[in-house]
Amino acid sequence: MFSKELNNLEKEKLIEISKLRKTNNCEVWVYDANYLESIYGMFKSMQKAADHFNLDYRTILKHLDTNKATIKKDKLVLFFSKKLTLEEIKKLKLNSIRPKKGESLKLWGAKH
Repeated sequence: MFSKELNNLEKEKLIEISKLRKTNNCEVWVYDANYLESIYGMFKSMQKAADHFNLDYRTILKHLDTNKATIKKDKLVLFFSKKLTLEEIKKLKLNSIRPKKGESLKLWGAKH
């Protein structure tokens, strides 16, 4: 209940806060960014993952499902809100070896 009618900006902020609370209770899966293997298992909430990594949960929220790796506990990790399927892991591995626009990719071969 509010003492006055909310304007659009206030409504948007309220919705945003509501989403944060809901997201804070979602599961968090942590993957090693180099090998794309699940590490640490699954955390039952963002807060539990944040406690484990000694972070604010908003840091995990910022990186969740972005496919952007971050260094935590001396490991390069990715945060996801669900367990990745084999298909998703293959796609991530494929994308991780592709050069970014304007970048070149060096490959080495060996002869027997």
